[in-house]
This record gives sequence, structure tokens and C-alpha cells, in this order.
Amino acid sequence: MSRRVVEWIQRFDSPATVFEDLKDMRDDIEYGTRMNRRLHSLPFAKLRDFITYKAAWCGIPSDDVDPEYTSQQCPVCGHTERTNRHKKRFKCRECEHQDYIDRGAGISVAQKWLRTQEGKNVPALNTLPQVRKWELRRQASGPVDGPTVAMTVNSDNDPYGFKLRQPDNHPLYPVGNNDNRYIHTGTTVVVSSMEQRSRRSVLATIAAGTVTTAGCLGGSERVRVLSAGSLAVALDAVGGEFTDQTGIQFEGEFHGANIVMQLIEDGTRHPDVAISADVGLLRDRLYPEFTDWDLTFAANEVGFAYNPDTDLGGRLEDGEPWYELLRSAEEGAVAISEPDLDPLGYRAVHMLTLAEERYDEPGLTDDVLQNVYREPDEPRLLTGIETGDRAIAISYRNMAVDHELPFYELPAELNFANPELEDHYASVEYTTDDGYTAAGSPMAYNATVLADADNPEHGREFLSALTEYPLEERGLTVPDAFPELTGDPPAAFDH
Repeated sequence: MSRRVVEWIQRFDSPATVFEDLKDMRDDIEYGTRMNRRLHSLPFAKLRDFITYKAAWCGIPSDDVDPEYTSQQCPVCGHTERTNRHKKRFKCRECEHQDYIDRGAGISVAQKWLRTQEGKNVPALNTLPQVRKWELRRQASGPVDGPTVAMTVNSDNDPYGFKLRQPDNHPLYPVGNNDNRYIHTGTTVVVSSMEQRSRRSVLATIAAGTVTTAGCLGGSERVRVLSAGSLAVALDAVGGEFTDQTGIQFEGEFHGANIVMQLIEDGTRHPDVAISADVGLLRDRLYPEFTDWDLTFAANEVGFAYNPDTDLGGRLEDGEPWYELLRSAEEGAVAISEPDLDPLGYRAVHMLTLAEERYDEPGLTDDVLQNVYREPDEPRLLTGIETGDRAIAISYRNMAVDHELPFYELPAELNFANPELEDHYASVEYTTDDGYTAAGSPMAYNATVLADADNPEHGREFLSALTEYPLEERGLTVPDAFPELTGDPPAAFDH
């Protein structure tokens, strides 16, 4: 994990990592024997040490902030109250701003740290130091000349100086009162600084409790892959081998496939390779402006990943009808991926709709969706299943394999794995909040190299490596017809 974090950070110019200071956290933990054991076993300090150590080798300094109230403070209006947070959701009692609790806390960390940096310079390294906060050897001192300004506040009618089609629930956040810097979130968080000479302009990105001050790191020997989150583990493995064999650095970023398409359409991300968990989604959203071809390379199936140590998971394993279990489950015991952000989410809705007819269970879909937890970050869907906080998740098979969880198989009429049932699957559909209507279809992954990719040749090399990797070992299926090219692929890849 630490390696992947540092590799990701290196994409940016003059980065720094910022952590919550958790050194005294365990002193206040008292949640009972079982939960205490689980929390005390989490290697917070070790993970931080690994990240800061590896980051220091790359010239990336680290810092921390006091975590007090970061999960309770509203990043929009500043109102702080314990009841602002409820489980994994944040809703401000003052201004009614809502967000995912971890992202909201990350924004607060960024705000708190940036407010302490007025007039300071981010240090650079030329030798490996003792990795302790900002006790880092500096390559230079004083203001940094020629800062990288990725986004600036530069006009009255466009106060943020950039155009992004942002969802309503991802507003811009001020760093502080009377501060001309802002944080915006889509699937990540970036901070924009206006001043261009007296202090470093900052573009900060937050993920998993880490803040990176950023621009863009040079070097063309890399391939950027923006992919559906269900392939995160598999593509990390493919990318590692690809880098070892070619010397080309693999840089992967993973989200629900709807978000992947949105990031490309908005210009928020500029990957070499885009990968979708719904072949129709990629073709509908990216053809013909961003690409005119794609490669279908693997298939999957929908079922249930579950924790047999939970009451609901144990009953599923014992053979009780799954539709009765899901219908009677307590709020939050069952998880799905957010349907408006991810094909796995709307396939969950498709599956439940088909199951209503198959099992003669009218109203099943509405009853189940009323109480499920909707995970906005697909790669985290099974986290709660692993810990036992949730019992069952509607999941792809490979995700259960990645997390070493048991997988409950559904019949072919419900699992979207049989191409011969394409017409049956297409009898159901779901329309996302942004107006995209997704009809049911056999589950398959496709990929493309974008027409304006920075490194198209590296993108094609990566896709070639992807088709040669034994994806079956990762819980995926590779039918005889795959890989299959569609559209007008470049001559260099047509073979």
C-alpha cells in the first residue's frame, strides 16, 4: 500500500504528504474486547513510517496535523458538532452540507494544514534524511521561483478560474476566512492558490487521509490508467509486472466506471488508458470525441460477497433464500455500490428487478434498496464485510477473491455472466442521476487508449500486457472470444 501511495504522489510537482497525528489514539480506545483487539492491531504508525520513508527517497517531505474535530467540523461553514457525523455520512447541522465522512475529514485536514503554511516553503530533499515531520534537509531556501499554478483565482465572473462540471454534493471549500485558496472535490480534492511569486502555489490532493501538494511531475516513461474500481487489485498486479518488464511506470487510479467517464469528459483527468466495467458505457460516453475503438478483454459475474461470521452471512451460507434475507435485513447490513456512480451499483438494481419476477417477490427491489448502504467508492465496497460491520455485499466474483471472502453464486438469469441471455438482461434498465440510462447486459470489461493520450504507445503496450496476464487467477473470466477489438483500432494494435 505504501508503495502505491508514493507512486501516486510522484505524479505531482513538489508534493508533500500530510497525516493526522494519531500517536495517542489508542489511549482513548475502549470499544470492548473484540473491537479493541481489531483497532489495536491496525498498523497506523508502520504505514505512516513506510510512506514517509519511501517518499523521502523521492524527495517528498511529510508533515502532520492535530486530528481533533476533523471529522466533526464542516468544511464549508466551519460549524463543529458531534452530531454532524452519522456512521459513514457527514451532514452539517448548520448549513446542511453533506459528504462521505472520510472525505470530509480529509478536506478538514487539508484546510488545517494549509492554514499553518502561510509564508512557509515546501522543502525539497537531495539526500535521505531522518524521516521526522519537517526535519528534512533542504535543497534550497527562500521563496520558490516559477511556481506551478494549476488553477488560479483570476476573474470576477469565474472566481475559481477553472471550469469543472462538479456534482452538487462536491462544492468548493475555502481554506479559511479571507483566504483566496479553495479546495474542490470530485473523486479527489485539490487546492488552488492564487499568489504566484511570494509563496508556492499549491495544488493539493487528498486520498485515504493523505494530503499531497501538487502540480505535475515530468517524465514520459509512464502509462496512466484510469479504471473501474473493481479491477484495482488485478491491475496493480498487472501494472507491477508491466513496470518490471518494460521499465515504464504504471500509474493506476480507480473509481466507479461512471466517475471514470465523467473525469475524462470534464477534462479533470487525462489518462492514457481508460477501462470500463460496462462496454456500452465506455462506447456511449467516449465515442467518438475521445476514442473510436476499444478492446474487450475479460468478463465477470454478479453475486454476493459475505462474512459467514455475521448472523446474516451465516444464514446465507446455511441456505436460507437470499431474497428473504436481504428483504428482512437491518439498515446498513447489506451493501451495494452507488448506482449513480458505478455499473456494479446499477447492476445490483438490475439483478433485484429480475429476481422479483423469477422468485415472484413483488416489491423486492424497493424493499432491499430502502435499507442498503450505498458505497460511493467502489474499491471500498467490501471493507465493511471484512470487518464484520456489514454482512453481505452485492459484488463481482473477482472482488470476493481479492478480499478472500466467500462468494455466493446466483443463477445465470441473474448474474449477467451468460452472453446467450443478453436479451433477458436487457429487459431491465436504470437511469442515473446525470440522465444516463443503462440497460442490463452481459458483464464485461473494455479498455481504450484515448485519442489525445500523452503516451499512446505505452498505453497500447500496457493493453497488450493486460491481455497476456492470467486474469483467471484474479477471479475473472476470459472467454475464447476475448480479447475482442471493436471500432477502428490503430494499425499498430490491430493484430
